[in-house]
Amino acid sequence: MSIPSYYFKEKFIKMGKWSLLPADSENWHGEHTSFYFKKIFGFNKGTTIIHTRMDDLQHPYYPEFFIKKIYKFIADSNRRDYKSLAQKLLGFYNLKRIAQKQIPKITVSDFTKISSTKLISLYKKNRDWAHRVTPYDQFGWIAEDYWNPVMEKILTSKYGLVKNSVEYYKVLFALTKPEKISTTLAEKREVLKSVIQLKIGSKKLSVVSASLAKNYGFMPVFTFGTPWGIEYYNDELKQISKGNLSVLKREYEKLLNYTKIRNQEFKATVNKYKISIYDQQIFIDFGLALDVRNEAEYLVSLAGYYLLPMYDEIARR
Repeated sequence: MSIPSYYFKEKFIKMGKWSLLPADSENWHGEHTSFYFKKIFGFNKGTTIIHTRMDDLQHPYYPEFFIKKIYKFIADSNRRDYKSLAQKLLGFYNLKRIAQKQIPKITVSDFTKISSTKLISLYKKNRDWAHRVTPYDQFGWIAEDYWNPVMEKILTSKYGLVKNSVEYYKVLFALTKPEKISTTLAEKREVLKSVIQLKIGSKKLSVVSASLAKNYGFMPVFTFGTPWGIEYYNDELKQISKGNLSVLKREYEKLLNYTKIRNQEFKATVNKYKISIYDQQIFIDFGLALDVRNEAEYLVSLAGYYLLPMYDEIARR
């Protein structure tokens, strides 16, 4: 395929470097991912990737015009309908619920019962779920820097906050904190619950570690990381169990009531500074963009948790 001539004239922006195996690039930069990106946001996405073989690192570059296009898309969305971008991003959570149920969860013990044809079909279905969710990750990743100067101007120029002051960050955090509890905090909540159960003697270490590994072991996988197993949680629970029971209970209660506390803090901040609904939405959008990015990566981790053994089995056959 020939490279468009404008690529040799266009300024490119480098977006970090990532440890990503070449075979996993499809999850993030393949044609199916681009198809779903356009379906969600209404325009195409194109990434230039340079893969350095000596260290297996990927170096992504985006044309400067594409960064500007995303920024303009956000600004135009806010002007047309200040809630329209949020509605697109909120669509992720419904997709997440469906994906968690439908991602094929085939374990090594199931392989002997499944034909190669069926296994390949399940692998493709799992892969497709990764393609469906990664556009949300990529949007948040590429667009994140749009909001920083916008939010800063709103807080300093309109509401009189001093940049980088304690109050500035307190307000910023309260307004951008997502309403839904993240997978990271949900896992922390369950760990604290398990530690409390251990300290009061209602559960055994082997039981709670196995439960945590089953429900949250996928989290560090991403594309090819090592899952958290029973031994990992045995060590973590033993370490946290050294803490004071009353303190642990307070931390657990806060996470148990995460959404209620978040909404109270958001409302109090809005009332204190009389922040308009249009300005509120800017911060809400930013919080959503970051949250769906993180949650999309966890869904890719969930898919990868089952994809990797399937891939190894297909290659073995």
